[in-house]
Amino acid sequence: MNTKLIAVIFLSTASSARAQLAPAHEAVLELKVETADVVVRGTVQDVHRREAGQLQEVTVTVKVLETIKGENRSSIEFTDSEINPSNGYSIFKEGYFNSWRTGGYEFLWFLRKPGAGQSSFSPFRDGLSIVPQIALVRDVLPLTPRGYSSIFPQAYVTADLRVLRNPEDILAAVRNAAAYKPRRRSECAGAIVRTTPGCAVGVPYRMVVRPGDGFVQYLHLPVDERMEALCLRMIQKPEELWTIPSANTYASYVPPDAEKLPLVREQGVHCLRSFRSDATIALLKSVANEKAAPPPQNNRLPHFDPVKAAFDTLLSWGISVQ
Repeated sequence: MNTKLIAVIFLSTASSARAQLAPAHEAVLELKVETADVVVRGTVQDVHRREAGQLQEVTVTVKVLETIKGENRSSIEFTDSEINPSNGYSIFKEGYFNSWRTGGYEFLWFLRKPGAGQSSFSPFRDGLSIVPQIALVRDVLPLTPRGYSSIFPQAYVTADLRVLRNPEDILAAVRNAAAYKPRRRSECAGAIVRTTPGCAVGVPYRMVVRPGDGFVQYLHLPVDERMEALCLRMIQKPEELWTIPSANTYASYVPPDAEKLPLVREQGVHCLRSFRSDATIALLKSVANEKAAPPPQNNRLPHFDPVKAAFDTLLSWGISVQ
């Protein structure tokens, strides 16, 4: 397989490279696999644009080279549409799909089954996001090497916070995610649930491919033991999140050194709220009894407090801290 021609595609409204005035929300690869009905590797075989009144549709037929999730088939068709686009976006879509067809590029396609009254698969999109400009799935996200196009991200993050850039590594992670069988599932009890899939876990700015504003950004994960393992890792080994490769190259929003580990531990405590057990209660009691660090003298600097977060989480469970 030619690794220079592998890509992954999620389709949604085009957006700028940076979110504005809010933290960014990004799905880890495992959640993208879990929430798609069909994941295939394939090439664009045919592209057709249809105009019917205010509706403009681009129908794409994909020649399937490998089925990673879903029913085996030789080809699959999906439709992307725009209602009365004022900027020629549908024509733009048709153009880039045709360029991929003529170039023979291979992609990973994540698709959802059609809803009632629809005749074709649809791209995986998050149309229910509370804040549309930072929708969980927000762009076309191919996994080609650098230089393919400047609008595409250059990295993808996994549930265990590996930052993947090599197409073969990304393809392997997607295959593993499709074969994974969660041992237990939980309910998202985080403060940011929204209507997006999975559960949002706060991470440092450096861990999101296309971050927004603020020291804390959000990765969405499946609510199972993979997320719980990350919660525990953030509380017990927070330094790791500052030593693993960064997912983005932006230098903004790096907190002072004294706040780096508290930031990670505080967000790990919030994350653990979805996984109540005797073991997590014992861990949070231990954190709640730690000596809290004093806030910075400059009130404009960030301050993160895992001790208070642990106390508040236990209180929300009806547990007092001695």
